Formats: sequence, C-alpha cells, structure tokens
Amino acid sequence: ASAPPTSVGDHSFRSLVRGPGRARDSVRSVLYSVGFRGDAIENPALELAQYLKRKLRSGIERTDRADVWMDLVTRFGSAEDRRQHVADYHAAVNEAFGGELADCEEGVPILPPPPSLRWAPAFGGDPLGADFTKAHGLSARDLAVVSRVLCTLSSTTCRDDCPPLPDVVAILTHELPEAFVFSAARQLLDSGDLLEWDPHAAPQARSGVVRPPLPTTRRVIENSVLAAFAQVAALRCRSVALHLEKLGSRIDEICRSWFHRLFVGTLPYQTAVHVFDCFLLEGAKVLFRVGIALLQRHQRALLACKTADEAVLVLKTRAQGEHCAGLMAHAFGLRNFKHETILKLQRKDLRVPTRLSLPPHEEGTHRSASSFFVPKLIDSRRELLATLDIDSRRQLWAQLPPSERAKDGVLVYCSLAHGTSLRTLYEMCETSGADTRGAIVIVRTLEGVSVFGGYSSAGVRNSRGEPYGTGESFLFACSESDSFVGPAVRAYGWSKQNCLFAHGDSSYWAMGGGRSGGYGLWFDDELYRGSSARCETFELSESLHAEGKEHFRCLVVEVWMLR
Repeated sequence: ASAPPTSVGDHSFRSLVRGPGRARDSVRSVLYSVGFRGDAIENPALELAQYLKRKLRSGIERTDRADVWMDLVTRFGSAEDRRQHVADYHAAVNEAFGGELADCEEGVPILPPPPSLRWAPAFGGDPLGADFTKAHGLSARDLAVVSRVLCTLSSTTCRDDCPPLPDVVAILTHELPEAFVFSAARQLLDSGDLLEWDPHAAPQARSGVVRPPLPTTRRVIENSVLAAFAQVAALRCRSVALHLEKLGSRIDEICRSWFHRLFVGTLPYQTAVHVFDCFLLEGAKVLFRVGIALLQRHQRALLACKTADEAVLVLKTRAQGEHCAGLMAHAFGLRNFKHETILKLQRKDLRVPTRLSLPPHEEGTHRSASSFFVPKLIDSRRELLATLDIDSRRQLWAQLPPSERAKDGVLVYCSLAHGTSLRTLYEMCETSGADTRGAIVIVRTLEGVSVFGGYSSAGVRNSRGEPYGTGESFLFACSESDSFVGPAVRAYGWSKQNCLFAHGDSSYWAMGGGRSGGYGLWFDDELYRGSSARCETFELSESLHAEGKEHFRCLVVEVWMLR
C-alpha cells in the first residue's frame, strides 16, 4: 500500500501535549480553523469553548468541515495514535485486498466494479443496501471507500455493535481522504464516543458518551437511552406522547432509527450533517434536542393522526421537509436541557433487575452478518481455485461463531484433487484434525452450477450414524446475483427441534434430518449424488439448490478446516 498521508489540505496532525492544557490547545486549533482570533481574552478556556459551541450550532462552512472534524476527533487521542491508525489501515487494506485484486489507484487496491456493500458489516444496524447508498448520495468510488473502511474497522476492532458507525463513515467519506476516515472512526470507537452512553461512568470530553464499566450489553444501554428520551418527550411533548400511546405506538420505537443513524434518512442530508457537527462536540444531548424539536414542531399534525402508521408516515414526511436553520434554532432554543437529567433517567431505567442482567446465550439463533474478517484460504497444493468467490467468502465468515471468525481456512479435501471417495474424505479430515474442530463443507453442483454447503462445529467424521455437533452449526447457500447490494450468502441456523446437526457412516454423510425424512445436506459414499430438502434440524424450508432441486450431482466437494 502507499505511504500513509500526513495532512488533509492545509490541516496537519498537531502534536498535542498530554496534560491539562491538551484539550484547550485542541479546542483553540478548531476555533482557528473557523476564523476565531481571541488571543487577547483573559480567560481563554471558557470563551473558546462557548464560541466553538455557538459556531457549530449556527453552522460551519463546508470548506472548514474537514479541519474541524479532525480537530474534534483529535481530542480523544494523540497525533501519534492517529499516525499509527493510518499506517495500520494501509497495512490492513494491503493484506485484505492486495492479494486478491489487480487494479490499484494511488497504490491502494480498489474493489472490482461494481462496488459491493453485500459483505460490508452493518455493526448491528440494518443491512446496508440501496437505501443507504441513496441517503448518502455515494458515488461508486465513495461506495468502495465506505466498504473498505467498514470491513477494516470490523477486522481490526472486533466490534459488531455500533449501529451509527456505517453512517458516520459515509459522512466522513465526503470530506476526508480514505485513510483519515478510518483513523477518525477508529479513534471515536476507541474513545467510546459513539453511542455507548453508560450513565455509570464519568463523561468524556463534554460529550457525555462514556465507556461501560459494568457487564451490560450495548442493547441494554441503548434501550435505557431510548427510555430516557421517551420520558423527556413525555414531559416536553405530553399531548403527543399520550396520543401516540393511545394509538398503540411508542415514542422510543419511533425514534430508534434517529439514534441508530444520527438522523440520516430522517432529516435532509445537509441537516443531518449539521447534527453530526454538533454531536462530535456535545454528544448524545444533541440527538435529544433535535428529536424533541421534531415532535414539538409537528405536534398539531401528529395529534390529527388516526392510526399509528399514519403518525409514523406524517412524522417521516414532514421531517424530510424540515428547514435546517429553523429546526436547529428550535432545538438549541430549548431551555433547562441538561445532560445530568438524561443520565439520571438512564440510571433509573437500568435499576430494573431484568435490564441489568445479560440475556442468556442461545446457540443456533440468527447471527447478524455484522462482523468482518478477510480469510486466507490456504491450499498447499496450489492446484485449485476456491469454489467460493471473494464476495461470498467474506459473507460466509461473517456467519461463523465469533470464536471462529478470525481463523483462516485450510483446504483439507477436494474431490478434484483427492478423488471422489467418502472414505478418503474421512481419512484426510482425521489426519488434519478436521474431524473434531470446526469445518466448512462446500459443494458445487452439475445442475445449474449451484453452490451451497454447511458449517459443522465438530468437523466431518464417520460417527457410525450417531449425531454430533452443536447449535452453532448451520447450512448456507450462495446466490449468483449481479446486484451490488443485497445478501449473497443465506444462512440457515438451528431450529431447536432436534439435534441432528451432523452424522454419517461409511455409506453417507449428512447434516440435519428429522421425522419428515429429508436431510438439509446429504452425500453418498462416492460424493457424486446428493440431496437437500426441508428438514427439522435447521430453519430450512426448501432445498439449498438454487433451482429448488432436491436431488443433484456433485461437480466439486471441498472441506475447509478453520485454523
């Protein structure tokens, strides 16, 4: 990859001295970038902070936005941290894409056209697709940048629970170079300054966003924030709250997307970016202000609604037509809006015992494809092309159990190289250790060139017909869609109706089964004939075959061991 850049336009990384003066120096540099020259004031710290808040609330020029964002984010780390992030990003991109893609631009590998969001992690939010692209007005190049940054963030931070992150990365992409987008997002994640909001920890950098000291899930904390917003709305928009409750709707559910996406897709895009400017400085309180302002400004229209669906539609339509200056003036004109009040309401909600405990782990439940890992597929013979393309491979790895996602795939068996024999497959799996550890079985059929398979949490072996494995096992099917959005790999997890995860003997190997007599995936002893049908073990309602065929002939069968 190319050498990491060191500046954005006239903005260079400032060496901030750690200590009491560091925040003041950072704030001063932000103000200089927006035109403040207050060197003569006697108490600069307070004046600088107040001027900066007023400037961001009233709006900054787009030409100043890159400098302001960089300085605001720099509050959470030193210049050395940022340089290291940029260097790490170039190394990660080079490792992830450099060996797979031939085209390069300025030394950084780019995605093959058309750019794809199919395998980009959503970090716990809604899957990224055409609506996401349209909301941000992303060009093909911007789309590729967002995809690369999100994948690298997931791989380097092991985070999959920050729904606002994709929108934050897309917003930053419009103003910052790619490596700086990664660095800014990484620094915000490391500081806990994106929707962590644990009220039991000390606030950081005036934003009120804090790291959770308790073993409380992010979803529990998020629910406490939404509950706090609902209580604030009940106080400041009482008539609207009572009317929506009468219609069977809840304010915390209506506003969930506001907090998940920082109002992207709800407000006009430039207004959402203005909200983001203020959010970087003031944190969660800005989202509360804007949300309350929306409810108050459209109170009359909401009270006239006869159904909950109508209320949601009215609020969505009117929010899209909001004028930025009017909405922001209303939001920041709200009096007695203190962050301490929000924290107090959160603590009250978290004191409920059921909300403090971790939800029980349920094996086999639906896994969100929000984590990303670029797997290395190791073929010691170097004779084969992987059955799965790069797109499908990354999505498949995102479906694996968290403990397996950071492992590479080692080719244990391939029918093209080792012969079509189930006995040989068993022997090679036993020799390599793939008979007891997680393994992926992939088949490509002769009919329709369909690709599908399964993940066996306990490997592939001759169990003499006895079932083995755990609820982490699942089946999957790959689509050959040419669209640049939408899922390419569909996973079918455990249905909890029985435990026939995997089983086999000298005459067959299969995954799934049940009273219906069908197998989710089945091969004969020659690995030539197979079948796939609805089964009770997995949430599979039809054959894995792309054309819905129950019986098929195998072109290639592969077993990949995770290591």
